[in-house]
Amino acid sequence: ISYLVTVDYTWRLAFVAMDPAGNSIGIARYEGQRGRPDAEVAIVVAPPWRRRGVARILLTHLEPPAVGAGIEQFYATYQPDNRAVARLLEELGYADARMVDGLTVTSKPLGEPADP
Repeated sequence: ISYLVTVDYTWRLAFVAMDPAGNSIGIARYEGQRGRPDAEVAIVVAPPWRRRGVARILLTHLEPPAVGAGIEQFYATYQPDNRAVARLLEELGYADARMVDGLTVTSKPLGEPADP
């Protein structure tokens, strides 16, 4: 748990979405490595809050600090049957989806605007 909650605000960053009562409803994070131009992005949203735009907002807000850190590309890995995530990532500008070890991997160059 310590590893997951420790961020350095450059190569490891996470944003948490909270509901009005102060409960966490979603988290998005990226993790890169010094000297590499890419970082992996991940998102999870509590089931009652899915399909309400939480994931889109969190992922979009991760991009500016990543660009500021020198990260040029995000990539995401997900289960091939997760159509909701595939659709969201495609709408946000992720492309070139391919299968790697039974999982789908897709990427997005940063610094380019996504369609609203």
